Amino acid sequence: MSEDGSYMCYVAMEIKKTAMYRYLKKQAKLDKQISEAELQEIEALLDQLINEAESE
Repeated sequence: MSEDGSYMCYVAMEIKKTAMYRYLKKQAKLDKQISEAELQEIEALLDQLINEAESE
C-alpha cells in the first residue's frame, strides 16, 4: 500500500519465446515511426531468433 492509499499490483505472465517474437514482429509492422530499412533489420533479427527458439 502506498502513502496515498492506493495499492501496487504486479502480474507475471508466461509466454513462449516464438509467440513473443512473432508478436514483436507484428507490432513492428504496425509502428509507423519505423523506417522500411529498420523494419527489414528488425524482421531479419526476429526471424533468426524464431528459428533458434524453434530448434531448441
